[in-house]
Amino acid sequence: MMPEELGVAYFNTLRDKMFRFAVSIVSDRDSAEDVVQDVFVKILLLSEQNRCKNFEAFAMTSVRNKCYDMLRHSRFISNESVDTGIPVEDINDWDVRIVIRQAIDSLPRKQREVVHLKDVEGYGTKEIAEILSMRENVVRVVLSRARKELRRKIEKTMNYGTK
Repeated sequence: MMPEELGVAYFNTLRDKMFRFAVSIVSDRDSAEDVVQDVFVKILLLSEQNRCKNFEAFAMTSVRNKCYDMLRHSRFISNESVDTGIPVEDINDWDVRIVIRQAIDSLPRKQREVVHLKDVEGYGTKEIAEILSMRENVVRVVLSRARKELRRKIEKTMNYGTK
């Protein structure tokens, strides 16, 4: 389908999904906005030649690739390990959403992407497989491992690290 055939409402929804996905990768709203804008320009410029079966998967894959290009060029990727301990000083300051976001952010890249696409964006396994160029069974395994790790980290945080 051509982009102009999809409609403004569709593009607004897709833009929001693309933005959230970009933020989950680059962790910076301004950079994510730049990525989404660059991808939209690229898609519109290539729309005459590019008739793809799944436009949304193409757009999300383009966002993912552009984010990693940006990170590679900006040297944001470090070899240091991510701190998986989530300090909780006082129960009154405890915001569950922050704990969950930190736990998701501490996951390995593939797991973080799959969890974001499945649980935040609501994509199906088949769509995630297409976006990330994986087989469906691999997506299910990655998702299962990611959820198990999230459960472990969140339980540990909620029990102040006693489990």
